[in-house]
Amino acid sequence: MIRAALADAPSRRFFAAHAQSCLGSGLAYVALPLLAYDRFGSAWAVVAVLLPDLLPAVVLGPLIGASLMARFGIDGVFYFMAAAVLLLALVAGVGSLMRQPPTHLVAPFEILTPQAGPLAHDPLDPMEGRPQLNDPG
Repeated sequence: MIRAALADAPSRRFFAAHAQSCLGSGLAYVALPLLAYDRFGSAWAVVAVLLPDLLPAVVLGPLIGASLMARFGIDGVFYFMAAAVLLLALVAGVGSLMRQPPTHLVAPFEILTPQAGPLAHDPLDPMEGRPQLNDPG
């Protein structure tokens, strides 16, 4: 079926143009907020970049929701809302896990740091206990 759809040259050109357009849109959706945050150092810059893309969904969402309520009834809309809430909770949980840096990145060598005291030594130091060249003693 795909071979038949891409059999003629205009279909292949259309598919290539559409694939290039989708790739460019996806890269822009990632790169523009990163560029805004890098340039201005503020989350409000990211909001200003993403707001024109998200605003139509926020404005038109209640209108489309009302039309869905009229068409599918209250039970269908409740099932849809329950699925959406579960999905958003999953996304929020994964996002909160991704925001906190792992412990090994915060203090990677904290366990190996020698403590002050007479018995403190570094088990990973091969030169410990050997005389140094500039050691007067």
